[in-house]
Amino acid sequence: GQLTPDRQRAVEEATATLRAAVVLKPHDAQRYRALAAVYTENSFHRTAAETLAAAVQLAPTDAETLRLLGVSYLRSRQPEPAAAALRQSIALMPSRGETYVALAGALEHMNGEPAEQEALLRSAVAASPQLQPAIVGLSRLLTKSGRLAEAEELLRGLLATAPHLATRLLFTNLILQSRNLEAAYAWRAAGPEPAGERQSGVEDEWAERLAGATQASEKCIERRCIAGLSEALAGSHLGERTADQPRKGTAPAPAASLRLPTDPAAALSEVERVIHAAEPVVLQGAARAWPPFDQWTLEYLGSAERGGSDLVEVTVVPSREVFEVHDDRILRPPKSTARLADLVRFLNRKVELQDRITLYTRQATMWSMPELLKDVSVPVDWMRPLRISNLNLWLGDGLFRNTVHYDPDDNVLCLIHGMRLRQAVSSLRPPGAHTPSGSLS
Repeated sequence: GQLTPDRQRAVEEATATLRAAVVLKPHDAQRYRALAAVYTENSFHRTAAETLAAAVQLAPTDAETLRLLGVSYLRSRQPEPAAAALRQSIALMPSRGETYVALAGALEHMNGEPAEQEALLRSAVAASPQLQPAIVGLSRLLTKSGRLAEAEELLRGLLATAPHLATRLLFTNLILQSRNLEAAYAWRAAGPEPAGERQSGVEDEWAERLAGATQASEKCIERRCIAGLSEALAGSHLGERTADQPRKGTAPAPAASLRLPTDPAAALSEVERVIHAAEPVVLQGAARAWPPFDQWTLEYLGSAERGGSDLVEVTVVPSREVFEVHDDRILRPPKSTARLADLVRFLNRKVELQDRITLYTRQATMWSMPELLKDVSVPVDWMRPLRISNLNLWLGDGLFRNTVHYDPDDNVLCLIHGMRLRQAVSSLRPPGAHTPSGSLS
C-alpha cells in the first residue's frame, strides 16, 4: 500500500517493543527474525530484508532464515541477492519445496533460462507434491512451451485438493490445446463455485501472480510505461482537457471496416489475415450469429434465475465528470460485488437518480460466471482461430471512460448492445516489452 505518515507511525509503534528487544540482545538472530516478520506483515519488505540480513550474519547456516531473506529480497524487487540467499538455503535444506518456487521466481525476474526454472519447480513438486504454487508454475511453463498434455496431466492431479483453481486452469489449457470452447466448458461447468478457496503455502509474490491472472504480462497504465505517449497525445484530442474545453487537434482516422464472407471457410481465412495484419479493424455484423447477441437482453441479464445470477464487481463513480486518472496519481473508485441482475436493476433506476452516479462493471472475468460462460461456449465459425486467454464482460451506462494503456494480449471486442468508442495509438509500448501481433490498445 501507499506509504503515508500515519502508516509509517503505525509500523513504528508496532515494532517498538521488538526493536527495543534487539537493542537489549543484539546477538540473538531470532529477535531479528521476529522483528522482520512484523515488517513483512506490514509490507515493509526492504526493511524486512535488511533486518533478516543481520539475522543471517548471526546464524549463517540457518536455512529458514536464508529462505525468508530470499523471499524478502524478491518482494522488494531485488532478484539477484534473492537468488543467492535462496540457493544457500536449498544447499542447507533441500527438502523445502517453497524455496525452489521462490528461486524459480527470482530467475523469472532475471530472465533466466526456462529449463532451470522448470527443474526448480519439478524439485519443488518432488519435495512437496501438493504445493499448489509449484504445480501451477510448472503447468504454466509446460503450457508456454507447447507441452500441453503434460500440463493437463499435472493439473488433473490438483483437482482433489484445489478443484476450482485446477478446473479454471484446465479450462484455459483445453482452449489452448484444442481451441474448442465446448470441450473446455465441460471442465468449467464441472467445477464448484469459488467459496474462498485459496492456495496454501504461497510465500512469494511470483507464486501468487502465477496462480492469479491467466496472462503472462501485467498491464501498466502509467505514462512512464508507454514510451512516447505524452508526445503522441500532445496534438491529439485525447490530451488533457476539461469538460468545457473543445477537443483539439485532428480527429483520428477511422479503423478499416469490413463484412466477413458468408462462406465459413472464406470467413476463417479473412479473420486469419486480419489477425496477422496487426491493424485495428471493425468486423461489421460479425457477432450477429453468436448466441449472446440475441440472448443477452436486459430481461435475460436482469433475471436472477438465468444469466443475472452470476456475481460481478461493480464500480461506483459519483458523477460523470469524475475519472480515475489524474496528472499525479490514480484514484480507484469504490467497488462492490453484486449479482449481475442487481447491477441491471440499478442501471434501469438511474433515471430516477438523475445521472448523479455512474455504475459499471469493467473487465469482469467470465471464468467465474458459469451461466454467461455457457452462453459464449458456442463460438461462431470465424472465432475458432482465436486463442483465448481471457474472457471479460463490460456493462455500464455509457458514461465510463477507460484509461490509455498497453495490453500484453491482442483484443477482440464483441459489441452486443450499445456503442463503444475506442482509439488505438500504434507503436506505443513499454520499452523492451514484447509486442503481440495485432496488439494496439
